[in-house]
Amino acid sequence: MNKKNPSFIGAGKDMTGDEMQKQCDVETKHSVTTSNGKRVIYVDAAFVDGRYRVGMYDILKNKKTTLQLGKVIDSSSKAEKCAILLGVLYLFERSKNGIVLNDSKEAVRTIGKRHPSCDTAISWIPREINLADQVSREKPNTPKKAWRRLKSVIAVTMPELLNTKLGSSQKNTEQTVLSPCATAMVDFIEQEKGFLPATNSNFSNKIVDMLRSMGEDVKKGNVRKVRNEMVRANIITIKNSKVVRFMQE
Repeated sequence: MNKKNPSFIGAGKDMTGDEMQKQCDVETKHSVTTSNGKRVIYVDAAFVDGRYRVGMYDILKNKKTTLQLGKVIDSSSKAEKCAILLGVLYLFERSKNGIVLNDSKEAVRTIGKRHPSCDTAISWIPREINLADQVSREKPNTPKKAWRRLKSVIAVTMPELLNTKLGSSQKNTEQTVLSPCATAMVDFIEQEKGFLPATNSNFSNKIVDMLRSMGEDVKKGNVRKVRNEMVRANIITIKNSKVVRFMQE
């Protein structure tokens, strides 16, 4: 391992859902270490009070870390990748051999393919058993310099996460920051690849479920607002009365 810069990240194999689930069941399920002695670190991201936060849980030390990200991190996808990098940095700084667990398949695959060789492994787990989910929603408990340290690592390993410029085809120069419900819908779509295309009715019903789980009002206006928000952010589009992805990942 390069002591000047962490030469992460690895073991982000492009596994099938069944393979990832099997690996999760065998190795992790609330364990402090895997069978081969790797330290288990859970990480997750959440959108709270207009900003993204990342949470990290080290079971062995019972250590919970919540870090508020800078405004430059303006999407759920970026935030999940930042969460993984935080976990890797945490292990690197302590010279520990470990595995970082996250519930975003897209983030795990992207980082794994980008940095295939590594001392620290990354793996996907279902959201239901991600012990960092609640941690990511708690009040930040780290100093501002923690974000600066993570940002410096991002600048070396995945600088595109710090780029807020939109594509040349988009005239709007404002950053796209999704509401909590829209963010949750993006995460759901990433994890449930077979959900789209969906009828307008089924898509709206899923938004209702999300709003209800967050204790939000489920009136039609709010459902329409979330759907339109996702359309404006180029996440989904409507074709032939069906909701489809704007573009395939």
